[in-house]
Amino acid sequence: MGKKRSAPNAGSSGASVGKKSKSANNAELKKRLEDNGIFQSKKEKILKDFLYPVSESEFFSSIYEKTHKLFIRPKLASNASSLFNKERFEAISKTEQLTAFRDFTLLRNENGESTAYDLAAYDGTPKDFVAYANVMRIVNDEGYTLDFNQPQRFCDDLWRVIADLEETFQSLVGAKVRISPAKSKPLPPVFNSTDSFIQQLNGKSSIKLWKASEIDLPPEQTIEEFREDEMRDADETLVLSPGDMLYIPRGAVFSSTLGVENESSTFIQFTTNNQNTVAQWLNVNFSTFLDKAAYEARWLREAVSRSISTNAEKRDYLKGLLLKLAESVSDENVPEEDPMRKDFFAHRLPPYKEPKTFGKMKSFDLNCSVRLSTKKHIYIFEDDHDDDNADEIPELVESDFEDEPGNNEENGKNGGEMSEIERIAGNMPKEGDMEEDNKSDLEPESEEEAEVFLLHSWQNERRTHMIRQRIIA
Repeated sequence: MGKKRSAPNAGSSGASVGKKSKSANNAELKKRLEDNGIFQSKKEKILKDFLYPVSESEFFSSIYEKTHKLFIRPKLASNASSLFNKERFEAISKTEQLTAFRDFTLLRNENGESTAYDLAAYDGTPKDFVAYANVMRIVNDEGYTLDFNQPQRFCDDLWRVIADLEETFQSLVGAKVRISPAKSKPLPPVFNSTDSFIQQLNGKSSIKLWKASEIDLPPEQTIEEFREDEMRDADETLVLSPGDMLYIPRGAVFSSTLGVENESSTFIQFTTNNQNTVAQWLNVNFSTFLDKAAYEARWLREAVSRSISTNAEKRDYLKGLLLKLAESVSDENVPEEDPMRKDFFAHRLPPYKEPKTFGKMKSFDLNCSVRLSTKKHIYIFEDDHDDDNADEIPELVESDFEDEPGNNEENGKNGGEMSEIERIAGNMPKEGDMEEDNKSDLEPESEEEAEVFLLHSWQNERRTHMIRQRIIA
């Protein structure tokens, strides 16, 4: 008989084996979140695969902001579920510290209204509640629908796809995964205040659409829910199979339900153009243009007409002013600084970094040549915005999660001291050599006195993308 092995003592190699096993398990879980290569042609940008089989030119000329469109594509059925599934949710749940409502929401239709799971009624700790097994128990046994928010924070392929879509639309792009269990009741219809792309991942979804009846392309952000029993019949009902995608323009009302009652369904909804209208752009930029134009055009400095006492007179007077303004637009009075663009660069995803490409930058001196691989993530501008309208500039609203690790302020992202490579990229002097411009708005600024700024998204925090609320006054 062989020797009997004794149990390992506390602190012996047995404990280290346990740690190694746990580390190996985490490594296996994180592999589920790596880039699977979907929507990735070798020579074309992501949009070509994302819109397949519709061409980019056809989409923007005939569909975008005009009508809904169902993209039927059975060829993507086998790969669609890899974008997000229960296995990925399990990996995120077990490797990240999730928080209810911030990271996910559990919803159920009760008496025609959408009701969130009552955390106060849960007999356990917050950590127990967000555990994967408990969440899936609530979904499968109690019929709750799981909405997972912003999965691009954890899934590499969604990071790549959404970063590319943000560059395409020049607007922030969010994402939400909806997992509906078999036999679950559909959630009430909602008003679509963004341009949405619903990509079916698993099972089937039946989407009911009500076209905009009051206003096409809503001018403001609206979150509104309706009772379907109080609405007219849907204008159209579309069934999405795995691989299919539905584009819904802003202003429509839609609801989703199971395509097959006894089967679960999973889709991901990409949203963009939230508060990204022409009216909002003019609102934050027009005052700066007027200040510059007034310095050049005498007629803008003249007294207001004495003959505009009626609405008809005001109408004709305003038409004439706008026509003269259009003729006066020039390179000199177009604002360099765009507050909406600054907001976009401050909060967009950082450039996608392929696995195994992370590393430290080698030392360099000022005689080195620097080539930037992600120049589209840089915004260089002169500070010429009208500060009197600061309240109209897009701003970041602090959320209840501002103390979460990794937020931009704590890491000095975009707001701290500029690195040497950033100065070189912007061809700017050192901070000590910059002079503050104290001249009035009507004084001309020479090129030597202009203060140039560089804003980039290289170091934006991926883990907080689209978690904080943004509003534009």
